[in-house]
Amino acid sequence: MAELRETRDPARPPLTNVPGGTVPLRKLDHFKKADQKNLIRFIQNVQGTLQSLSLEYKANLLKELCAMNQLHLKRAALNINIVSPSWNNALWTRFCQAQQTLEELSLMEGTASNELLRVTVQNLPNLKKLCANFYGPDKIVPTFLSHLIRVEHVQICAEQVVLDLRIPLSASLKEFHLTHAEIKHGLETLTTSTTIQKLTLEKCHLEERIVTSSVHKPTNLKHLALVECGAYPDTIDHILSGRPLLETVRLERVGSVSKESMAKLLHQCPNLREMVLTKCYDFWDSVGDVMGHYYSSYGVVEGSRQVKLVIEEFTEDDEDY
Repeated sequence: MAELRETRDPARPPLTNVPGGTVPLRKLDHFKKADQKNLIRFIQNVQGTLQSLSLEYKANLLKELCAMNQLHLKRAALNINIVSPSWNNALWTRFCQAQQTLEELSLMEGTASNELLRVTVQNLPNLKKLCANFYGPDKIVPTFLSHLIRVEHVQICAEQVVLDLRIPLSASLKEFHLTHAEIKHGLETLTTSTTIQKLTLEKCHLEERIVTSSVHKPTNLKHLALVECGAYPDTIDHILSGRPLLETVRLERVGSVSKESMAKLLHQCPNLREMVLTKCYDFWDSVGDVMGHYYSSYGVVEGSRQVKLVIEEFTEDDEDY
């Protein structure tokens, strides 16, 4: 059966079914194999107040949802599968066109293509957050990122997919989180974006080689996280250089990090207030070593820089120790 959760004002007493009335339900989660007719009837009864919906994709269910003219969701998490025999592109387009109030959409539990995401963002003008799991050919150019209307946050899992990011990014994009991707081309599109303020690359292969002599372009990047990313040493150095607006940096299990590069980062980023290094390869310096090198190398008065610096080294319990 469906798991139902009610979102209400805590000051109000619990709501129950009453004769002639309806429960102002806000959330419907985790439908899998419930009686579909009863489920559809239930959603029809609460469609005027239902704001959050999480369920597996079923073509006939999606068709019924499209027919509900009072269903105006704000959040949806759908387990869709574009390679399923029942998948219907036209029906998905109709669903998006009917949900003009949708602000958050997660497709992380299923499979999505670049074309599906393009159709999605172009038909959801109020969408602000999009999460999806890429499925497609070995190489994808995610052009949907050029068609965002109001989307500020995008999270993509692209396991076993090579991405070519040499594309213009929409002006609305402020946060980008990419996992399990191989970036063959266009890494600099992300690191030099004038719109992205928060960038997280997690378990990505950064195959593109960017030499440190490359000209640094203006960037608005304020928060950077590199987690278990493989890359050339000069590529890591280039990513960390020339980002004067950085406020927070998190590096986890990456190589080519030294007290010299961290001191340089502090020097180049006057707004940097937090730097976290977690089990970075071949990095054995302490917080005191890094700050001491920074003060002595750049002529800064000792103790004058207020920054939270956290360093967690490998231990004997770590597999990579």
